[in-house]
Amino acid sequence: MLIHWASRDNAMEYSASAPILSMSDGQVSERRGRALLVRDGFAVPAWLPPVYRFDTERIGKVIVSTQPVQRPGSQGPSPIELQGIDSMSGEYDERGVILALNNGEYEKGFALCMVCGYAASETEADVGKRNEALPESFTEHAPMWAQSMKDVCKWETPLPRRNLGLAAKQETNVLRIRPSTGLGLGSRRVASAVATALAMAGARLMQLDAREIGAVSAYGKFGFEAVLWDNNPGGSGLLEDLCDDARSWFNKAADLLYVNEEHHQRCETGCILCLLAFSTQGDVALRRFDRPEAFKVLRQ
Repeated sequence: MLIHWASRDNAMEYSASAPILSMSDGQVSERRGRALLVRDGFAVPAWLPPVYRFDTERIGKVIVSTQPVQRPGSQGPSPIELQGIDSMSGEYDERGVILALNNGEYEKGFALCMVCGYAASETEADVGKRNEALPESFTEHAPMWAQSMKDVCKWETPLPRRNLGLAAKQETNVLRIRPSTGLGLGSRRVASAVATALAMAGARLMQLDAREIGAVSAYGKFGFEAVLWDNNPGGSGLLEDLCDDARSWFNKAADLLYVNEEHHQRCETGCILCLLAFSTQGDVALRRFDRPEAFKVLRQ
């Protein structure tokens, strides 16, 4: 998510039933709240010059969920066989929905200018009046379309929206993997490592860029499970193809975690030889993976 959002009339929708997700000490928590889904996407303002090096300002954390959006007429997920894997079961949704949500720097949502689209992280929760306790940067912000930061937006009318989560959603293929015993994968750290290893291994088997398959852990009705999705909008069927030879897929993921005996004895939470990649830097740094237990799951 970027600092600001770009929109015009009828280009946004509010979801009163969407969860506001937050993360603390590596654990995702959920509360009910309002999320803003901007159909035309997010943008930086005209007065912010382009950046040609990797020091992009990041605001808040983006949390990915696979269950917050219910679509009318959707048949929902159905069982799918993981060929050659008896210890695990799969659930496949051809028209699943991935929701990415940012609840701001302080987990209190954003104040949103309804004149130009500027957004700033809230410092107070559940603000009553829309012009009170605004973030410091909001009161004299420049309009999104202004060429200079010295311009000041006339944001007072209409009043800004308060404490909103900023979100984006995508319909695609979603696969959930859990033990056939009806139990979960033990912990979020195990489920995260299993999901990440399967995503990396699947991309290598299909000779794809590692970013083609997304992965996250989730708490389902039976406990923690691995969730994977196709990052191509609408889905391309590649997860179904991987399920058709799941034994090779799981073996590839286990090999990715094992590397060699010396690594297997030493590595606990992931390293450059196994789970560490550009997209997993934060997870490895915060020790969100249990590599040895994930290896056991994949080798069963």
